[in-house]
Amino acid sequence: MKSTLIIVCLIVNIIILIASCRSCFANVADKENQHMQSPSQNTDAVSEIDKKVITLLWGTPAPNALYAGMVTYHLQPSEHDERWNNNLMAVSYHGYFLGTLKNSFDDRAYAFGIERLWGKQLLPHRFSNEVGYRIGLISGYDERMTPLAKYTPLLPFPQVIDTIMWKNVGLQLGWSVVTVSAMLTYHF
Repeated sequence: MKSTLIIVCLIVNIIILIASCRSCFANVADKENQHMQSPSQNTDAVSEIDKKVITLLWGTPAPNALYAGMVTYHLQPSEHDERWNNNLMAVSYHGYFLGTLKNSFDDRAYAFGIERLWGKQLLPHRFSNEVGYRIGLISGYDERMTPLAKYTPLLPFPQVIDTIMWKNVGLQLGWSVVTVSAMLTYHF
């Protein structure tokens, strides 16, 4: 039941993600096509397009938010019964995030880093969709997660996020290498 719900939410969010990002990338593609059609312009236009693509990929700081409660679905089979309720408490402030959770091995983990948005789309009835990413470091893992953890207490933590908001409350879905997660969020 839990895995079916998370997979359905993920599919719905992927559809919304594609619709949201299509307009962002369409603007960049239109400008690139304009440049290709007028070769008399100098190379400043190319570097301007490159800057816009880099700016789009870097994104903007995520809104200030509180996160609570996280459920996780593991994409790789495991030999042990993994924890699926991670008891997350986290905050995002001016594009930086800090949080703590119980990881899949039932150990306390701490994560910190940057949180940025690629785009936001307003939807009917005061709903919105935000698409972005987190990049940071996370503690609390050992070799069971990855052999790299044998050599360092902090592991790299990339995550693609998609948040469906209604007014100031919402549900955020995230994909991070081997897991899909869902958590509640409140923007302040």
